[in-house]
Amino acid sequence: MKFFYNYSIKNDGIEISGTQGQSIFASSKGKVVYIGDIFKIYGKLIIIKHDNNYLSIYGFNKNIFVKLNDQVYENQKISTMGYSNNNLAKLYFEIRFQGNPINLLNLFPNIRLKKY
Repeated sequence: MKFFYNYSIKNDGIEISGTQGQSIFASSKGKVVYIGDIFKIYGKLIIIKHDNNYLSIYGFNKNIFVKLNDQVYENQKISTMGYSNNNLAKLYFEIRFQGNPINLLNLFPNIRLKKY
C-alpha cells in the first residue's frame, strides 16, 4: 500500500510535502498541453492530457524537463519539486475528467492519506 505523507486537501487537488528538487513523475502517458504560471498560486504549472478526457495537473515545479506538445509516458520524470507560496517544498497534484476535478481517492483506491 502506498501513502501520501504530509498532505493537505486544497481547492480541487492535493498538496504533497517533500523536499526541494525531489523528482516528479507523470501519472500516466499523455501529451503536455500547458506549461506556465498563469495560475500564480501554483507556481510553474504542467498540464498533461491523457486518453479518455483526463488531465493531470502538477504545480510548484522548480525545474521542468518536458516541453509543450511533448508525448510523455507513465512514470517519466517531468520536473522537480519547488516551493509553494508559503516557502514549503510541495507538489500540487490534481486530476480532471472532462474538465471537472475528481476525487483522487476514487481514482487511486490503493493509496491512503496519512497526515503527520
